[in-house]
Amino acid sequence: MERAVEGCLNDAMVDQAVKGVTCVDASGLCLDSRGTLKGEGPAAAIAELARLARKLDTNVPASPGQQSSTTANMPVVSLEADKSRVLITQNAGVTIGIHRMT
Repeated sequence: MERAVEGCLNDAMVDQAVKGVTCVDASGLCLDSRGTLKGEGPAAAIAELARLARKLDTNVPASPGQQSSTTANMPVVSLEADKSRVLITQNAGVTIGIHRMT
């Protein structure tokens, strides 16, 4: 899994608009990260925002590890600033954050 995560993050960073990416497990621990989202601090914040987004939508599982027919419909959190955006989503118990310039 480590190589798959590393490959996905490297692929995302090839896009010139992408300034940072992070991958966080179901426990909130940073699996790997790059650029502006590197480290445990951004990973913890992204995991918490994803957790809060799940609480707002009653059609998704309460925890990221739970499987259901609505797993494909996990909320996407979008934090926007003047010139950049951070997108956060979850799939199969893994939270992904991407920081892009707009």
